[in-house]
Amino acid sequence: MKLIIDSRMREEEKRYINKYGEIIEINPKLDVYEEISGHPDIFICKINDKVILSPNLREDNYINIENCEYGEEYLEKKYPSDIKYNICQIGNNVVHDFRYTDERVIETINKYNLNKIQVKQGYSNCSISVISENACITSDKRNL
Repeated sequence: MKLIIDSRMREEEKRYINKYGEIIEINPKLDVYEEISGHPDIFICKINDKVILSPNLREDNYINIENCEYGEEYLEKKYPSDIKYNICQIGNNVVHDFRYTDERVIETINKYNLNKIQVKQGYSNCSISVISENACITSDKRNL
């Protein structure tokens, strides 16, 4: 199993999770604001078995991640230009503000015929914890 992490994770945690799989570190990118600059869920999304990487990661060559391809749109500092890959999948549903989703991600969602749930929360993957194919936890006040 491959574990994609922010390279700024503490060494203690890295040593702990290393026993569960190969660690792949995301180095901070100044293309987005500092607090999220190394967050994997900002630069990478997984739709079913397909992994889509932001082109901002090209120079670091993460293509060794199984079944992945690069998206079309680069992330930028200013919201909502930093949320194009922050999609949450829950079973056959995908949750995001689709006005700002990368086109390659939309194509993949359509290819798998997934149900798109439009929300106003741009950081949808950051604000949802998936607990099964039919359930999630979120702190957002509105219902999905």
